[in-house]
Amino acid sequence: MTLKGPMLCEGAIASMPFKHFIDGLQLPDTLSDDASLGIIKEIYIRLQNREVIKPYFTKERVQALNALLNIKNMPALIIFGSRDTVLRIESADPFDNPERFQKFLTKATEAAKIISI
Repeated sequence: MTLKGPMLCEGAIASMPFKHFIDGLQLPDTLSDDASLGIIKEIYIRLQNREVIKPYFTKERVQALNALLNIKNMPALIIFGSRDTVLRIESADPFDNPERFQKFLTKATEAAKIISI
């Protein structure tokens, strides 16, 4: 999904299975060690500038990020910059139940609205 609005700096926020990928982006700062934001330890964050982006992490956005990036068997990745913000969610399990798929789409879309700027 392409999310609305560019972010305040470049960075990536993801479920832990994407940790090595994010490290490859060679972004200098991390927020994964800042427990005061309320982000769960299963989420990994690397950024161009942690001080510029801190105001983005409101209570509502942190709750949405924690829920979206911690779905069982569905690692997710948000890559952002001054031009685009993209959300990718992977699933190891097929969506063979239309009701389950619709429930997932609704949850993902609502979370995407909250985490968008």
